[in-house]
Amino acid sequence: AVIQYHLRPDERIVRVSIVRRSDALGYVLPVSNYDVYALPLRTFVADILVSMGGHVATKLFLGEYWTGATGDFQQVRGRLWQLAHYGYFGPPLDSTDAGTKLMDKRNDVIEVFWQKLEEQTEKILAKHAAEVHAVAQALLERNDLTGKECIEVIRTAASSDQVDDSEFLLKALVEE
Repeated sequence: AVIQYHLRPDERIVRVSIVRRSDALGYVLPVSNYDVYALPLRTFVADILVSMGGHVATKLFLGEYWTGATGDFQQVRGRLWQLAHYGYFGPPLDSTDAGTKLMDKRNDVIEVFWQKLEEQTEKILAKHAAEVHAVAQALLERNDLTGKECIEVIRTAASSDQVDDSEFLLKALVEE
């Protein structure tokens, strides 16, 4: 929720929950603030960082990786495929056998990219640790938060000198 709040201001957080539903052990439900017809590829990178948030947070705040990120990993893999499809890692790929074979050749590049994104996710979470702890505490007390409640918790926990420029952060990451 904290990464969603900082990196995807174009999407409104509607609900945050730690109540298990279907295969999900909890979730953040964002909704676009406007109709979307085309996106810059850095939006996919931001989505990957958001999806990695729970997995990386368990390592950062609990000291080791836990199970439970399966759905998040599926979203990450989907976004990585989209990035490859649109030419982020070289010539654009299609879903044919030739595209799949080219994707296999790019696995090393994608693995390094995945590691960089995990590191970036950890940096963001560490920078906003007070917000993460505040959201976690609020969820432990109530199980579910509306978007307004979640944003209020984040803003209250944030120090006044912590102003992020999500566009700058994402552009720098994409350029790197």
